[in-house]
Amino acid sequence: PMTTIEFELPQAAQARLDVFDVRGRRVRRLVDARLSSGTHTFTWDGKDGEHNVLPSGVYFYRLHTEALMLVRKMVMAR
Repeated sequence: PMTTIEFELPQAAQARLDVFDVRGRRVRRLVDARLSSGTHTFTWDGKDGEHNVLPSGVYFYRLHTEALMLVRKMVMAR
């Protein structure tokens, strides 16, 4: 299972995209880089930062830039 996270930045910005479990623990950092303005797409493969397969359940992703913090829920079903 994989999920695609898509977002749009109105201007170039330093961005961090992290995935968290329901207890609020970060399980994976997908990006930490300066991104250009426009649409960006990242894929999460359901694995943690050490490439361990995570169980089915609810996860959250958080996009953080200088001007924006966005949190959304995802459901991982295997």
